[in-house]
Amino acid sequence: MELFIGTTNPSKLDHYRKFLAGSGIKILTPTDLHISEQPEETGETVEENAALKARFYFKRTHIPTLADDAGFEIPALGNWPGTHAHRINGHAASDQEIIDTIIGRMGDLKGGGRKARMHVVLALALSQHDIKTAGGEISGMVPEMPYDKLMPHFPYRSLLFITSLNKWFYDLTEDEESRIGYRRAALENIKRFLSS
Repeated sequence: MELFIGTTNPSKLDHYRKFLAGSGIKILTPTDLHISEQPEETGETVEENAALKARFYFKRTHIPTLADDAGFEIPALGNWPGTHAHRINGHAASDQEIIDTIIGRMGDLKGGGRKARMHVVLALALSQHDIKTAGGEISGMVPEMPYDKLMPHFPYRSLLFITSLNKWFYDLTEDEESRIGYRRAALENIKRFLSS
């Protein structure tokens, strides 16, 4: 079967290709189908944004469409930046701007005030009205200094330290991510709808 992935983020596309390798699913992207439009992310929650993106691309492709959205939440700052994780200053921010802004806003927060979590939701549009979702989150804290390694397009992996595993989000293996219920686990939950 064909599956359209509703993102132009090359790192995300690489992740999905790796996750779905050997599944017999042919992945199509906006570039493959010459789709340059992008949805406005107007949802108030990560789940609303993921479903909005999946529905947007399904309407244009009529192919089962997978999209996702993620939010970074800092409880001590009212769960800021939340759904604005990649438009942190009102515009599409660079990885370094995101890191610098988060570290700056957290200022002198100490101890429990530095707790944070990454929340992801995957949405699969099988039609305009049939949207399946699965989500997960990974919790930890933001040290006063970010990690010295950076994965392009994934700046929060250099900000979130997973205290339960004593390692940076950046350094988590796929197995560790799956065990703590993040993106890979969410994808496994979504995959069952692709074979039904």
